[in-house]
Parts: sequence; structure tokens; C-alpha cells
Amino acid sequence: MFVKIYNVFLYVLCFLIPLFDYKLLKINFDKFIVIVMFIISFKYFNLKFLKNNKLLFNFLFIISFLLYCVFSILFVKNKYEAIKQLIDFMECFVLFYSIMLFADKRAIKISFLFFLSSIFLSLFYGLIQLIFRLSPYTQEGVIRVYSTYVNPNYWGAILNFVIFLPIVEMIYKRNIMLSRVILLLLILINLMFTLNRSSWIAFVLGLTFVFLNFNKKFWFVSLFYILILLMFPYTRSRLLSLLYINKWIDNSRLKLWKMALIIFKEYFWFGVGLGNYKDYYLDYIKKYPYLIVSKNYWSPHNSYLRVFAEMGVIGGIMLILIYLSLLYLVIKNNNNKIFYLSLLGAWIAYLFQNNFNSLIYVHRVNILIWIFTAFYLKYTREV
Repeated sequence: MFVKIYNVFLYVLCFLIPLFDYKLLKINFDKFIVIVMFIISFKYFNLKFLKNNKLLFNFLFIISFLLYCVFSILFVKNKYEAIKQLIDFMECFVLFYSIMLFADKRAIKISFLFFLSSIFLSLFYGLIQLIFRLSPYTQEGVIRVYSTYVNPNYWGAILNFVIFLPIVEMIYKRNIMLSRVILLLLILINLMFTLNRSSWIAFVLGLTFVFLNFNKKFWFVSLFYILILLMFPYTRSRLLSLLYINKWIDNSRLKLWKMALIIFKEYFWFGVGLGNYKDYYLDYIKKYPYLIVSKNYWSPHNSYLRVFAEMGVIGGIMLILIYLSLLYLVIKNNNNKIFYLSLLGAWIAYLFQNNFNSLIYVHRVNILIWIFTAFYLKYTREV
């Protein structure tokens, strides 16, 4: 009975994540669903489960990080933001472990199908934005597609979660499947017109790792996507702008990184507090006016710099270890090559793009790496 209720909530969550910004009828549906999942999971969770599934180290990292965050909240400037961010992280942890507890292969398949159907809707909406110029984002007059996400950068990150599966499946099965080709074309068009360079490079890097693990002779195939981007004037100019050194010297993102580094250095050990970067950034641009990008808050556009600025070197290392331990579990469990290489590509792209966008703090993006990793580990049952 409990498991059936859990599965229903999982299906709903997987379908809604790509489509909505969580708030439906002014209710944070994701928080409600995860609370139900936590209550159901709490009854069955035990230490034996952790040992049997080789999750003990990951769990210890998470508990240490949560205790550190709870303690640090006592001393932060903005306790509301700290608690809100902590809840977002806890939601990822609860989802991961509840999936490992309850989801079977059938539930995982159905959940992923719900997610894919939702992604198809988002992809078609992205095409509509492109054709009818419905996006408010432009670059030199060219529409930047963002679909159902807040901006094109986040949409590019989501596309890199799903793009590797149809590629790997067709290569591994040596079969060109019409449904996979359609899905791949929709993703590639959407990805191209995000005009997000970090998403493009993240895809190429992830695909390179996929080919290196599949057949090292064909690693260079991933570079063909670069050639496609160079074929079109709007994507070519966007991509080649990375080579203009003078733009980098006065680049706004570089200023944001410098500001994050300054804050980290001044709060080296414990940081300014989880979720409190915004409050300190607004103070620091007054002290360092030459690093002003905007008088309003700007994210540092780098998850790692923000993590260390907010949590200090102690909390930063804890959080990084949590993510690396997840990736380690994926790499150790590489028996199902199609799913393994698809998820490995997604992980490489995700970790790389976090250098240019604060994806760990974008809940609708970050939560998916936890869900997909749990799906993979539980589905293969070889953790």
C-alpha cells in the first residue's frame, strides 16, 4: 500500500518537474510530494539498507553536511534564505534515498516515461518559441530558446541530461530508430538555439567521455557538433566569441567570479552562510565598485565558487564530496553500458557547466541529477 502511494507521487513529480516552476495554485507541489515520500521512507530506513547498497559513505557525508548547515544557520545574517536552501538540498537527499528504498524496475520505467513525455512537450514548446519568436531572450537579434525553464542556460543544462540516451542507444544497438532520431533532433535544435556556449561545450565534453569509454578510436566524432555550430552565422559568432581575449578581460562573468573569490577569501573557513551570498554581494559591490555588473543581485555563475563562498572550505569540501561519492557509485556500477554511458555523459556535462552557471542552486536542474542517479543505481541493482 505504502509503495503504491509512493510510486504515484514519484510519477507525478517526474512529469511535472520539466513543465512547471513548482508552484501550482500557490502550493510548492514538490515540497508536499517529498514530505509524503519522507514519511513513507522513514518507517523502512535502516543501517542495514545502507551497507547492503554501499551507500554508507555518501550517507555519512550528507549527515555531516546537514549538521554543519543546521549549526551554521545560528550565525548567518539571513536565516530565511539559509533554511530555504537547506530544504532544497534535503529534498534531493530524501528523493534519492526514497527511490533506493522503494522504486522497482517497473516504477522506474514508468517514472522515466512520464519524464520523457514531459520533455517532449517542453521540446515542442521550445520549437514554438523559436518559430514564433516568443522568447524575451535574444542575442544579436537571434531568439534564445528557454522553453519551460527560467532562462536558456538552465534549459541547456536540462537538455544535456537527456541528449546522451538516444545517441548511446542507437550506437550500442547499431540501429537507427525513428523515435530516437526525432527525440535527438528536437534536443539538438533546442540546444543550438539556447545559444548557451557552456551547454554546447558541456555536451561535446560529455560525448567525448562517452566515446572514450565506448570506443577510443571514435572520440573525435563528438567534435562534429562544433562543426555544425560553425555552419550557421548566429551560432558561429557566438561560439567564436570565446576566442576574443579583449572580451574576456572586461567580461562580466569574470567580475562575478572575482567577487565570489574575494568573499570566499574573507570568510575562508565557514563562509557567509548557506543561501546568504546575495546579501553579502550587495554589500561587497559597494566596497569594490570596479567589479559591479549590476546594482541588483547577480549570481556568481559558478556553483563551486558560490558553494565555497557560502559554506567556507569546510562546508564546501563536504558538499563536493557528496557529489563525487555519487559519481563514484555510478562509475563503479558500469554493467549496463547504455544507461551507464548515458548517465556518465550527463554527469560530465553537469559538472562542467557548473563552472559557468550555479546549477547546484537551481533546484529544478539539480534535483534531476539525484533522481537519474538513483534510477540508474536501483534499476541495475548492482550498487
